[in-house]
Amino acid sequence: MATIELNDPFTGEWTVFTEATHKYDGTLITTGNTDDIIYKNVNNVFYRRVLPNDTVNVRWFGASGDGNTNDTQAVQNACNIRKNIYFPEGIYLVNIEVKHKAKIFGASSSTTFIKPYDYNQPAMILNDQKAPYWQYATIIEELTFEGGNQTDWKGYGISMAKAHESEYSSQDEFNGNITFRNVDFKFFNKGLQGLFGNIGMDFYSVGIHHNKYGMYFLDNKFGTNLDIMHAGNKYFYSGEISGNEVGIYIHNETEGFGGVTFSNVIFEHNDINTYINGNNAITPIVIESCWNEGSGTVKKTTPISIDT
Repeated sequence: MATIELNDPFTGEWTVFTEATHKYDGTLITTGNTDDIIYKNVNNVFYRRVLPNDTVNVRWFGASGDGNTNDTQAVQNACNIRKNIYFPEGIYLVNIEVKHKAKIFGASSSTTFIKPYDYNQPAMILNDQKAPYWQYATIIEELTFEGGNQTDWKGYGISMAKAHESEYSSQDEFNGNITFRNVDFKFFNKGLQGLFGNIGMDFYSVGIHHNKYGMYFLDNKFGTNLDIMHAGNKYFYSGEISGNEVGIYIHNETEGFGGVTFSNVIFEHNDINTYINGNNAITPIVIESCWNEGSGTVKKTTPISIDT
């Protein structure tokens, strides 16, 4: 099969394309669906870009990462290739939806920032409902999700399945099984929200700073009896939860709740470290070897209003 090498117009890197008849999703390449980024038509011969580590770079699609431009369409186009997604150093203003399991990662959590362009919608929605639900996890690492600022919390960082409870549709509760590593959430109304159960999340060295709700989880309160899903199976290892009005919020009424663990986590200067409201627990909530400093009434001597 023939190959061609080209210089990427956005990143300057040399790229390799190989002659191909099918796209990565298995459909045929045609003159109508070549995009000159992943698929090319050169003299009526179709070529497909070689993707190192099965990964696309959002800059290939024209994302600027300058902190001013609406990069939503460029990054969404990258997501639609349904491969791993890389964000180089920069500040990306987006409202995107990822509909496949993938590794989503940045250069580092200190240099790669994702912010909502429209604060009425999450910066990122993770929405993959196709079985097998638990075969492998989506991995998110080396990114900072950022809302307003330290004194003006607004917007949503990541939402599972849908942005709002009123948008629920059957099987939204199966959107879960996410692993976070070296990710920060700060300055949001809700840093990460799972509104329909969305079980199976692991957090390794995750920072949750200066949010109204750092993380906000509900059991599935919608649909039929076939759609039930508890709000448990959330595991926090190391990391820091600090400066939040409510660090972790969980409200559960569904039977089978459990599997919530905090291990070696630092809690500092939160009005409420964790709020867990549940009428049953199959397995106990575990808090082990954690640090707590300056939280609760030490920080806040007057009541605060939270969702109940």
